Amino acid sequence: MSHHHYETNPHFVQFSQDHHPGGPSSSWTAPDHHQDPRTHPVAPTGPKIKTRGRHQTEPPEPIHEPPSSRPLPLRPEEPLPPRSGRPLLLSPEDQQRPPHHGGYKPEPSTWWTAQTRPASHQPGSKRTEPMKLSATVCCAILLIILILSGLILLLVHLSNRPNSPYFDISAATLNTANLDMGYSLNGDLAVVVNFTNPSKKSNVDFSYVMFELFFYNTLIATEHIEPFIVPKGMSMFTSFHLVSSQVPIEMTQSQELQLQLGNGPVLLNLRGTFHARSDLGSFMRYSYWLHTRCSISLNSPPSGGFETSMPTIGFGSSNDMLDGFSTVPSFDLPRTTDFDGFQKEAVQMVKPARGTTTLAFIFKEGVMVAADSRASMGGYISSQSVKKIIEINPYMLGTMAGGAADCQFWHRNLGIKCRLHELANKRRISVSGASKLLANMLYSYRGMGLSVGTMIAGWDETGPGLYYVDNEGGRLKGDRFSVGSGSPYAYGVLDSGYKFDMSVEEASELARRSIYHATFRDGASGGVASAVYHVGPNGWKKLSGDDVGELHYHYYPVPPAIAEQVMEEAAAE
Repeated sequence: MSHHHYETNPHFVQFSQDHHPGGPSSSWTAPDHHQDPRTHPVAPTGPKIKTRGRHQTEPPEPIHEPPSSRPLPLRPEEPLPPRSGRPLLLSPEDQQRPPHHGGYKPEPSTWWTAQTRPASHQPGSKRTEPMKLSATVCCAILLIILILSGLILLLVHLSNRPNSPYFDISAATLNTANLDMGYSLNGDLAVVVNFTNPSKKSNVDFSYVMFELFFYNTLIATEHIEPFIVPKGMSMFTSFHLVSSQVPIEMTQSQELQLQLGNGPVLLNLRGTFHARSDLGSFMRYSYWLHTRCSISLNSPPSGGFETSMPTIGFGSSNDMLDGFSTVPSFDLPRTTDFDGFQKEAVQMVKPARGTTTLAFIFKEGVMVAADSRASMGGYISSQSVKKIIEINPYMLGTMAGGAADCQFWHRNLGIKCRLHELANKRRISVSGASKLLANMLYSYRGMGLSVGTMIAGWDETGPGLYYVDNEGGRLKGDRFSVGSGSPYAYGVLDSGYKFDMSVEEASELARRSIYHATFRDGASGGVASAVYHVGPNGWKKLSGDDVGELHYHYYPVPPAIAEQVMEEAAAE
C-alpha cells in the first residue's frame, strides 16, 4: 500500500499543488476501497456549514473553530483567486467518504482560512422614527422663534433705546463740621440734586437711590431717597441731608480736615447708586443700574456753600459786564478791640419771653417725662392746651421749651432723620445719637436767633437715656432735668422726693406734683392739663393728663365747714 504525503504547511501548499495532476484548481485524492460506506463520517476540525436546500432563504450558519487552528496566508498582499477556483485540501479519510445528504455535512477547508465575519446586513433606505422626526421639527421651530425674537428685541431696543438719565448738584451747603476728641467727625451736608430725563419716549422710575459721602476713602455719611418717577423730557429737584455722627477717621485725615476747616476749602466725594427703569409701554420695560461719583469743594461752615466765581460771558471786560449790576455799598470795619461785644444790643433786639415748665428724670423702670400746657406770648397767654411733649419715635420723646415754632420744627426734622437712620442701618438710633444729631443741627444755626431748650428722653439697647440740648448746640447728659421759667420750683420738689428705686406710680406722682407746684408759683406756667409720660423697654406710654385746677384741690383740699361758713358770710352781706 503506497503512502502519499499530503502537505499541510501553508507555506508549501501552493508549491506542492502545482506538482499534482489536475493543476492548482483540482484536488487529487487517493482511492481507498477498504472503507465501510455505512460508517458515519467524522466531523473534520474545519468549519461546518449547514446545507441549504433549493427553497431555503436563510443564510448558512457557520460553526467557528478556534483561531489557533487556522493557518495564515504566506503573502496576504497578493490578490486571492475566486472562491470557486481555490484548491481544497482534504485528508485521505475525507476523500474516501461518500457524500452525506442530510443535516451537517463536512466541507473541505480552504487553503486560506481566516476569522469568519458575520454577513453584513445592508438594508435599503433608513426610515426616521416618528418621535425623532417630531423632535427635530420642534427644535427647528424653537430655534427659528428664538432667532426671530432676538432680532425683534434688538430692533425695538435700537429704535426706542432711552437716553440714560443724569443728575447734577444744584446746591450744597456744609451746615456744620466738627471733630470730637480729635478723631470723631460730626457734620451735616445739605444737598439739592436735579434729576433730568432726556428721553422723549419713556418715563424713568428711580426705585433705588442711595448717596454716600466720603472724606478721601472713608465713608462718613449715607442717605437713602424714597422712590420717584421723572416724566419724559422733564427734570425733578430733590433735597436731602448727609449727616455724620461720631464717625471715626484716621489721624492723618483728621489733621487734613482740621486744616481744611480752618483755611478752606473742604473737599468731599459724593457717590450715587441708582436703579432706574424706563417704561416704554405696558410690556416694554428697560431696567439698568447707574453709578456716579463727583467731588465737591465747599467753604468752611457756617457759610459752607459752593466756591463759585463770576463767569465772563460774551465779549468785553468784566468791568464792562458788571456796570449794569447794582453793587453793595462798601463800609469800613469798626475801630474797636471788642469784636464780640460789637452790636450785641442789635443781635438781642428781639428777646422772646419764655414761660413753661418741663421736667424728666430716670428711675429703675425707665424715664418719666412731664410738662405743662400753657403757651405765652410776651405778657399774654396765647394758648392753654399746647402739646409740649413731642413723640420722635415709639421709643423716644422730646420736650419743648423756648420758641414753640423752633422746637416743633427741629423735633419733626429730628424724627425724619431718626427714621431714615433706622431704614439705612436696620436698627433704631440710640438716644445719645439722636441728641448728638440734634445738637449738630442746632450748632450750625447758632447765633441766628433760635430759641430752643429741649430734653431728649428714650430707651435704647443700653437702657434709659436722658440728654439736654439747647439752641447753641450744647448737650448735657444727666439723670434729671427741668427746663423753663418754672424749673426752679420744679427742681425744689423733684430733689426732695427723688429716689432711683421708685415704682412707676411713685414716679408719676412725683412728676405730677412737681409740675403742679411750678404752675402754682410761676405765673407763666400752667394750663388745662399736665401730661405725664413713661418711657420703658416697650416704648413710651401716656399715663395721665390732669387739670391743674383739679390738682390744686387735690394737694390743698378745702374743709367743707370752711366752705359753708364762707357761703353763709357771703349771703349775710
